[in-house]
Amino acid sequence: MSADAEPIKQADQSEHGIVWVDGQGATSTREQRDRKPYAEIRRTALEQRQNAKSVETPKEMQKLYKFWSQMLLNDFNANVYQEFKGLAFEDAMRETSLRCGLKHLLEFYDRLLLNTNTRKPWPQDRAVPEIFTAHFNEAVELDRTLGGKESATI
Repeated sequence: MSADAEPIKQADQSEHGIVWVDGQGATSTREQRDRKPYAEIRRTALEQRQNAKSVETPKEMQKLYKFWSQMLLNDFNANVYQEFKGLAFEDAMRETSLRCGLKHLLEFYDRLLLNTNTRKPWPQDRAVPEIFTAHFNEAVELDRTLGGKESATI
């Protein structure tokens, strides 16, 4: 599966109809072969993460972080969000910090909170829920502590 894998929805596949398609410009035959249910991608990524002995985030986990950062903008799910945030923080705070998840989490917050073109998971006539602002600020502070580039807090 390439790093350009994209989530798509399909009514007859897995939980909530989410499947993973490897590559954007795939032909229909290749696209069919490369579809994987979300549950399978998640399970594989978490297994690789648990068994990883290197100082790098496993490839499937990198893809899962990217997937979550994109999917949650279009189809917010509180449980998936909590898992994403929790694992990203856990990885970043390891003895040998793995920052891939934190990077994708910060990108998610950037698009969610700062991009006016992103659909919000709260009513349009309401302000940003304080919890998202607090979580964003926690992630920025962790990134700064780990030596990340300067980021604005809100």
